[in-house]
Amino acid sequence: MKKENHFQKKISRRIRLIRLLVKILPVVGKRYVLSLFYTPIKYPVPEHEGLFKHGSIISREYVDNKRITAYHIGQSTKNVLLVHGWSGRASQFYKIAPALVNAGYKVFAFTAPAHGSSTDKTTHMLEFAECIAYLSHKYGPFEAILGHSLGGMATLNAIKYGTLAKKAILIGTPGYITDVVNDFVSKLSLEQNVATYIIEHLKAEYDIDFEKFSSVRVAEQMTIPGLIIHDVDDKDVSIEAARTVHKAWKTSEFLETKGLGHRFILQDEAVIKRIIDFIKK
Repeated sequence: MKKENHFQKKISRRIRLIRLLVKILPVVGKRYVLSLFYTPIKYPVPEHEGLFKHGSIISREYVDNKRITAYHIGQSTKNVLLVHGWSGRASQFYKIAPALVNAGYKVFAFTAPAHGSSTDKTTHMLEFAECIAYLSHKYGPFEAILGHSLGGMATLNAIKYGTLAKKAILIGTPGYITDVVNDFVSKLSLEQNVATYIIEHLKAEYDIDFEKFSSVRVAEQMTIPGLIIHDVDDKDVSIEAARTVHKAWKTSEFLETKGLGHRFILQDEAVIKRIIDFIKK
């Protein structure tokens, strides 16, 4: 068994304290867990992801008074937008971005609010969608928008509410918001009543039918071509999510991979080739 590194140990200690807080002071504990639901973890950035910034133009953009970091890579009139997931970062596309540039596209990406060098401490999926809409208005339209994980759900919502894109690509994207909540609570090893508490908050904050923002529900309304990519060994988001979204999205294609998990799938050469072929055709 691999030994935990310093960062993993820090996360493990924090989880133990959260469990203890929920057990001793349930009301306070649930409120704290709710705040964490909106707070992404800032993971250490691997050195090899520094390749992403090579040759890129970096700009600071303001979306609803929140500053985000945007990246512009390549020279072309054909634009593609890349959207990272929860607790992710734009540099995770360090292999996809140059491959798209070499294929003749200009690549845009951004670091969402509360992530990396962008401002604020909390955010949510619909703010990701607002960032997509803002960048589309300023730099679009896009030949395609690619979203990883929660970034895929945000991509669908942005398109639903008017963002122009000829095609959309989802990689490792959740199907339902309720699943996101349950997975979050499960990883903290907390009781189901904590998930219920968060869901009741979502109903009050975003509408009783908050699932209308879920990938599956929005996919039912999509008419543009879509490509859904998911790995059967994804430990963060079940492959069943992708199968359900594909079934709902009548104009989508589905690529199922194996052995790549939730993040290495962004580096796989065959996956990148399929993405470029899909955008080009």
